[in-house]
Amino acid sequence: MVTLRKAALAAAFCFGASAASSATVTETYDLTGSYSGTYATSYSFVSDMGNTTVVSANAYNSRGMRRSGYVGQWTGYGIGICNPKRRGCTAGRESRSRDTHRIDGRGRNEMAIFRFEQDVRIEAITFGSVSGRPFYDLYTQASGLDLNERMDGRGSRRVEDAGGVFAGSWFGIGAHLSNTAFKLRSITVSYDVAEVPLPAAGGLLLGALGGLGLMKRRRKA
Repeated sequence: MVTLRKAALAAAFCFGASAASSATVTETYDLTGSYSGTYATSYSFVSDMGNTTVVSANAYNSRGMRRSGYVGQWTGYGIGICNPKRRGCTAGRESRSRDTHRIDGRGRNEMAIFRFEQDVRIEAITFGSVSGRPFYDLYTQASGLDLNERMDGRGSRRVEDAGGVFAGSWFGIGAHLSNTAFKLRSITVSYDVAEVPLPAAGGLLLGALGGLGLMKRRRKA
């Protein structure tokens, strides 16, 4: 009887514990819509799971990183950065007076910083309007700056499988090479969440306790 009682309680406890374990959520942020042809110091984008990331424009070098420039977004193409030292942005060729509305390394090294409400892993990055050398820099809260990551694929649109790189609560994608330029079409991230214990777990525990009570009454009878 003692063995049965222990087995019933152990089964109920294990079921409840498994229901409270963590689960992995993967979500994608589409960066090709919402702010067509406009610039701002930061923009918010909503994922297919309803969460939000805030994107800001930054400049960086060997001494560190700081806020600089404006984030631009073009429907169907993605986001880029306009360097504030230039007089304006252009869709054509970059010059000393005008900056192309892509992320590039001419003039200041430009980087888009993505901030999240929780720690994330980078699963994939989709680049668009790629020209020049197919490299990008990745700056994460967890690991710092990694230079010259090579993009996967060929042509002006490439999808980079990041393989679940742990980033922390923010990361940046930038360019420091003068002959590298691109826009960002989408990012995919993942993170762990604690599952809410299922109501059935509580029911199983109550059922096990009730069964033990019935067994006890039968034993007394």
